[in-house]
Formats: sequence, C-alpha cells, structure tokens
Amino acid sequence: MFQYDDEKGMESIGSKIAEELKIRSQYLEALENDEFELLPGRLYQRSFLKTYAQFLDLDPLHILRMFDQYEKSQISLRKEAEETLPEGRKPKEESIKDRSTLHKQPQSSKSRAGYWFGILAGLVLGIFCLIYLAKPGIKKKHDIASELSAAAIESLNVEPEVVDTTSFAWRLDNLLRNSAEMTLRIEAKGDSWVRVTADKKTLFSGFITAGMAIEFKANDYFSINLGKNEGVETYLNGIEMNPLEKGIHRLDRENYKSFFSSGSVGQDSPTP
Repeated sequence: MFQYDDEKGMESIGSKIAEELKIRSQYLEALENDEFELLPGRLYQRSFLKTYAQFLDLDPLHILRMFDQYEKSQISLRKEAEETLPEGRKPKEESIKDRSTLHKQPQSSKSRAGYWFGILAGLVLGIFCLIYLAKPGIKKKHDIASELSAAAIESLNVEPEVVDTTSFAWRLDNLLRNSAEMTLRIEAKGDSWVRVTADKKTLFSGFITAGMAIEFKANDYFSINLGKNEGVETYLNGIEMNPLEKGIHRLDRENYKSFFSSGSVGQDSPTP
C-alpha cells in the first residue's frame, strides 16, 4: 500500500486525505508503517485497511488476506518464543513486523522536514545569541553587574567589632555579671569608725586604724556607715571605688556603678 501510494504521488499523512477518509492522520501513518498495534482494535484495523485500500484503488479483499496472513505469522512467532522461554516466564511483547509480507515505509517526508527544520532553528538561535552577546552595551552592563556584585560581597566582609576586655568600662559592666558574691574591701589610711551590714547582717562595727584592711562578702547588698573618717579606700570585687563621704551608703547590684566615675582609674585592690 505504501509503494502504491508513493507511486501515485500522494502524501497519505496529509490532513486532506485524513479528512476525506474520516480516519485520523496518526492511524493512516500507523497503517503505512505496519504499526497495527497503534490502532484502536482489530475491527478498526480491518475497517481502516479496507477503506484505505479502496482509496488507493487496490483490491481490499487481497489486502485483508495479506493482513490475515500477517496476523497468523505473528501468532506463530509468539508461540515459538513461549516454547523457548523457561517455564513461568512470559515472552516480551515485540512490535517487529513480518517484513516478507508487508513493506516497511521509509522515513516520511514530513519527518525529514521536521528534522531539518529543527537543525535550522538551532543554527539561527545560536547565531542570534552570538550577535547579542557581542554587542558592546551588553558587555558593559555585564561588567557593571559584576562590579556591583563584587562591591556587595565586599560590603558583607565587615570585620567584627573588637572588644577591649582590658578597658575600665568593660570591667565595670561585667563586674558582678558572672559573680555570685559581692566582695567589699576597706583599707584604712587613718583611724576611722566603720559599720558594715551585709544582707541584713551586721558584719563589723568599730574603729579601724591606719594600715588596717577588712574584707566582707554579700549576696545582694552592703550598707556602709562611716563615722569618724580620716581616710578609707574601698574596693568592690577588686576595683577601687570613689572616695566615700561620712554617712550611710547602700551598695547593691543595681546601683553599684554609681560608686565609680567614668574618669576613675579603676585600680585593682592591693594583695592583702
């Protein structure tokens, strides 16, 4: 059928023939390629073959007899395959046709045209991309984008702030942060009267003489009462406080910074 159709100079896959025969173009193409398994069913296979043979001025009965012979040969081939396979295994479905009965159609002109069209489209697209990338404006925009990206990345590489852990401000902020206890040290420069209360307990009350040093611990607060004051130096957790005037002074975890000035040298207390 394919050879006869080709000799008549017809394009059997064309929409015009498909419309005239009321058969979809993919079914016509399946008939020419001997791909009968693509047709809906055996009834349609014989009906389409008969209609197409009549259209090509061929003997439909002869075509149907050839088709019956083809089917019988396929059945015989499947039986032989089943006999040669181990028991329990089914033969793999094959779409191989008996080419001694039906002629295989060469590649259709429509398929060849699609193949060359794809190659041509790829070449055109490649040339367009080369021309587009070769434009000076495109390269300039690309360079600007690269520079902006580099600048953005560089701006992210900011060095972390270096904290001076030896500064007085840092030491003052962290004076009681990691300490469970508050340590008060009083050093007398002359004879002085002192009373020290810590967490509601009186720890000391009396005179201290020059050169004498006393030290106390508290959890929450100190109450320091200076009477006769001929000069004392006070230290909280090892850092020297501002000079204390005569009177009562409450020192706790909330207000301890007020006993230090920003200009204070913050000397550590001497080793006892």
